[in-house]
Amino acid sequence: MLFCVIVNAQNDDAVLEFNIGLNLFDAQNYNDALQIFNKILENGELNSRTTVAYLFKGKTLLKLNRLDEAVQTLNQFINSYPNSIYCDEARIVVTKCYKDEG
Repeated sequence: MLFCVIVNAQNDDAVLEFNIGLNLFDAQNYNDALQIFNKILENGELNSRTTVAYLFKGKTLLKLNRLDEAVQTLNQFINSYPNSIYCDEARIVVTKCYKDEG
């Protein structure tokens, strides 16, 4: 029973942290949002927010005009999680990176 409580607390923390990142992204505070998304991904723990953190890291890098890093991040995501529901959106963002680059 204690294990379930610890796991739920960790998942709640992951959701809270991700939501903070989203709020920062929405407020156009991209540097701070990027730090949050990086922290989630560097944690190495697969949770309900890991794949979407990749997507938002890529979107954030695009907003920061760091196009090569955005493409690399999104391609890593697509290759690591090919069955994710976010892969199509990641491909769209990659296309936008190439469009903005040209």
